[in-house]
Amino acid sequence: MCFEVWLYYHFFDKKPDRYVGNWKEFLNGSIKGGFDNRKHPKYLEKAITNAWQNFSWTGTTPDEHATEVFRLGEKILPLVKKDIDLLLP
Repeated sequence: MCFEVWLYYHFFDKKPDRYVGNWKEFLNGSIKGGFDNRKHPKYLEKAITNAWQNFSWTGTTPDEHATEVFRLGEKILPLVKKDIDLLLP
């Protein structure tokens, strides 16, 4: 589930306003055509920001609609930033 939450934050800056039981289905309904791994990684910086701003804990696990995958994104970004900048308008 955490990875699908991560994909969601490539496009949205707020948590969903309802419980999401099936994230794959939710993403396909929220993102026209679903997440396309050939073109949507260009939104990596946006995803890092959105996921970080919506991150919170309950005990030792991320809250519902939260993910820590942004931490991996932060490590990857310096390696791909130049390429991403070429893709964005």
